[in-house]
Amino acid sequence: ESIKAELLPRIERLESALFQEQHRPVRPGVIRGSHNLTGRAAELAGISPQTARNYCCKGLISPDRDSSGRRVFSDADILQMRQIFLDNMARCGR
Repeated sequence: ESIKAELLPRIERLESALFQEQHRPVRPGVIRGSHNLTGRAAELAGISPQTARNYCCKGLISPDRDSSGRRVFSDADILQMRQIFLDNMARCGR
């Protein structure tokens, strides 16, 4: 419960930012949303970078890749990773 209470404000901020990003007008040729590499995205989702990579390898999430082949996670990807993690924790009874 203490972990949940600690992470809930971060999740709410991400959801709020995602909502605002989705409803913001976009200029032509501009990529919408923030983009994070694996380590930062995992940190925001409250999981390890290896767990984020495992979710990708299992096909649970499909982030874009940059020109160097690195995974680039959107806010929606981060929220999805967080939800997968919470669902797994609930199944484990934690």
